[in-house]
Amino acid sequence: MEKVVIYATKTGTSAAVAEKIAQEQKAERYSYKEMPSLTKEQAVIYVGSIYAGQILGLEKVAKRLAAASEVTLVTVGLMAPELAETQKLRAAAIKKAQSKGDFLLGAHFSLQGSLDLDKLSFPQRTLIKAMYKQGKKNPTGELGSIVTALENFQPFEWIQVTEVLEKLSV
Repeated sequence: MEKVVIYATKTGTSAAVAEKIAQEQKAERYSYKEMPSLTKEQAVIYVGSIYAGQILGLEKVAKRLAAASEVTLVTVGLMAPELAETQKLRAAAIKKAQSKGDFLLGAHFSLQGSLDLDKLSFPQRTLIKAMYKQGKKNPTGELGSIVTALENFQPFEWIQVTEVLEKLSV
């Protein structure tokens, strides 16, 4: 089965992850903004940034997928994947995207991303800073995980992609 990697990114991490997966899987790679028409016979791997509680571009892609297409999902987000709040937000974003199209969710991989504020637009930086301030005021609230993620900033760990590739090859 032919594989196709589709991606959406805010600052480039998801694009780089998609490129690595496409190389290793010998697949074509496309931005969600320029993806070709797809058939049910193509295996789709979607790599998307999680931003503001949404999986960037997934709803638009869902509308363009062939009915009953199976999608392997790789999400890259600032908040730690193992946190309950992160899992709740991701599940809601997936459900919303599935309501926009008729696709089947295959394997799902959640990667810990990183955030380079310098790569964001002024409004995006302003939003992140406002969320951070709110989270500092109420660290046990839903924005507390944003504070934790920003204060414990780590560079992107490429070993995560190696682990995804090992599971995709099985």
